[in-house]
Amino acid sequence: MANDLRATRVWNLGSGKLTTTVGLYASQQSVQVLTNLNNSVVSVEGKAGSSYIDVTAANGTRMTDGGIMGYSFVMLPNPAAYHRYYDMQYRVLAPYGSANYQFGRFALGGSLRLDTGKVKGNTYGAELGNGRSGLTAYDMNRDGTISAAESKVAVLPLSQPGIVDYTYRYLSYSVGVNYRLAPDASLFARYSRGGRAAGSACCSRPAWTWRPVGRSIPLPPKRR
Repeated sequence: MANDLRATRVWNLGSGKLTTTVGLYASQQSVQVLTNLNNSVVSVEGKAGSSYIDVTAANGTRMTDGGIMGYSFVMLPNPAAYHRYYDMQYRVLAPYGSANYQFGRFALGGSLRLDTGKVKGNTYGAELGNGRSGLTAYDMNRDGTISAAESKVAVLPLSQPGIVDYTYRYLSYSVGVNYRLAPDASLFARYSRGGRAAGSACCSRPAWTWRPVGRSIPLPPKRR
């Protein structure tokens, strides 16, 4: 849910016109995302279409289940990588304003926006570290045996969530000048500085010192 309330007015000022805008942006979002990556062996047959291929070792051991190499990202050193679940709530409040003064062929403008955000929730995944296990053997097809593919099944450590609870704040601003050479040609110069929150990208890094409960995460904004 998002709301963007703004008001704009044009003022006659000297030989030009001053356009001012003030506004308030507010949003609230709940996000639940599950990611799970598998590796498969498939054929490429043009118009005939593709199909899964089973691979068997020289000793007769079946290495795939219907083309599935493993119920995880087995091509990586850590097959449990990228098996994650996020359950997060985001809130953003951002007042902003701008002014643009146009006179003759020139236009001068500037804007400010202050973003304040609050993020809470849980994230799950073996990549969070601290002894979390993300791989197990499981009889996926219930045939009573564990195949090579079934020995690499990615799981989520649901009893060990990473607690997400942080706030952030950053100021964005922009100033510029525009000179109109002709109705369809102009020269301009602008300087801007701002940031953005990292969203869920910061919540699966093993570099964070995650705790079972009560861990707050400081989040410096990214600058551009």
